[in-house]
Amino acid sequence: MLKPGSEIREIWSNFPYPVDFKMYLFNVTNPDEVVQGQKPKLQEVGPFFYDEYKVKIDLIDREDEDSVEYSIKATLFFNPKKSHGLTGNEDMMVPHLMILSMALITLKEKPAAMPIIGTYIQCHYFLSMSCIDCGHVSVMYRIGRLARTITMHAGRFKVEHEKDMFL
Repeated sequence: MLKPGSEIREIWSNFPYPVDFKMYLFNVTNPDEVVQGQKPKLQEVGPFFYDEYKVKIDLIDREDEDSVEYSIKATLFFNPKKSHGLTGNEDMMVPHLMILSMALITLKEKPAAMPIIGTYIQCHYFLSMSCIDCGHVSVMYRIGRLARTITMHAGRFKVEHEKDMFL
């Protein structure tokens, strides 16, 4: 059925219809208060709507097992009509993940050093940027998903191993 060169194989490996992909981001509306120890107030921004096309690549037929091994490549196209007026240029106030990571590691490994880096953290804890600058496609998608090498055997899918996905 999925023999190389067949029409069914082409449709199966290069499915022509998109999958809906929605993403929400959270804007911190009180960054100054958060730096002073208050709880953050979050504003949900979204959905940013994308049409996701998945293509099976690097197909390897394993006739002795009656299976096909492949990797998946996903491509996203922004869909402004379904994003209800959002463009990706909306301004956001988001935590600086590198600074936050540095603070958490310092707190865990060398808590006595926190006063030394405290002033720097307070000055650089948040970033003001557009949603596009936040990486709402390339970065967020990579964080949230991994490409998988999958084997199909008798209509069932099994994850063989995981690897990083690059769009």
